[in-house]
Amino acid sequence: MNMSVAANDRAERLARPHTPWPLVQPLPIWVPTPTASPADASTRGFDVIANPWASAVAAVTSHAPSGRPARNAIRQPRSPLLGKKLRPRIPLTPAIFPFASRSAAAASPISAPPTSPATGVNVVSIPWIVTEARRFSVSGIVASSGLVEWPRRAVGSHAPGGVSTVLFLHETHRVIGSREDEFEAALRDAWMPQLAKTSGARLLHALRHAHGTGPSYRLVTVTALRDGAAWEALVRSVERGELRACAERLDAGRHDVEAKLLIPLGWSPLQEVDLERVPVRPNDAEAASLFMEDTVWPHPGSLEAYVAASGSHYAREMEEHAAEGTAILRVEAAFRTAFGSGRRREVVLWQRVVNAKALVPLLTREVPARYRAPGTWMHDALQLRDQWESRLLRTLPWSPLG
Repeated sequence: MNMSVAANDRAERLARPHTPWPLVQPLPIWVPTPTASPADASTRGFDVIANPWASAVAAVTSHAPSGRPARNAIRQPRSPLLGKKLRPRIPLTPAIFPFASRSAAAASPISAPPTSPATGVNVVSIPWIVTEARRFSVSGIVASSGLVEWPRRAVGSHAPGGVSTVLFLHETHRVIGSREDEFEAALRDAWMPQLAKTSGARLLHALRHAHGTGPSYRLVTVTALRDGAAWEALVRSVERGELRACAERLDAGRHDVEAKLLIPLGWSPLQEVDLERVPVRPNDAEAASLFMEDTVWPHPGSLEAYVAASGSHYAREMEEHAAEGTAILRVEAAFRTAFGSGRRREVVLWQRVVNAKALVPLLTREVPARYRAPGTWMHDALQLRDQWESRLLRTLPWSPLG
């Protein structure tokens, strides 16, 4: 049976029980008045994801949230125990701003939170682009001789902010010779109009590799993508959307296709394209345009130096030839491969042939010594590169841009 034992030492003088019993109502305490109207939930993050580029400007001009939110009413109108003395005010709850300091006993976060509401990640951006909030005006597309040309600005000058949001998808199609006409018809009648239904994407150029200047049955297309979100939409449409059937039709007429994403260099005349003004239906032109495309591979470790020198030296030299009336080519655009989409050390120069007759001496004679002397681009650029590939491309009659 149970034995009686002492509940406490006989010398203990404290009252029993030492603490209130568990079922006893706790002593009354003062509590804060709950928040009657909490702050509205913010939906800005979703707006930025849905339309990152339209929200970028607003993100730059908007102000950071206040670090001292409005305070609630006093905890109690009057304290019956302390007379007329008012209780201190308290901030609105829940607390959504970080503390200026933290307790050493608290668990350390994975990454340190911002010390103020004005710092930290305030805008969500698509990775592709590596874009910033700096933007500049969109150039229009002008008509010349019945053909729509690239929008241009001064060669050698740098784009405001140095950042372009447009991506250019460059594709080289290895066409099956016996199906060349079928492939071109699929590209013109099916792919181009269907591509225009994809938000932020337009086919700009369709060109044929001129016979006798390189591999046979090669077609080159250049597609403008407004931003990384447009590229993602294009990928998804080709994989399982409305462009899938068109892509399969193109695949039936080609051996393979090589693609890479290009971004304009800072000094490139072409930076932005007004996609709404690009034709989306075949529009045969009376004359074709001829382009010389140079693909350059700078020496290891010389990529950035080549990009800078090509803008300050090569572009300037081409402008001087134009002023003298001796130009054979006119620089229309200059690109580099976007990170992760091709060879890292690669620059593409897109040049319009403005004097086709002068190509004959270029092909039948050596380059004059004065163009290879120290101080010229052909001489000085050897320190940065000595490997490049040139090919002549002729626009197809229905190419959107001439």
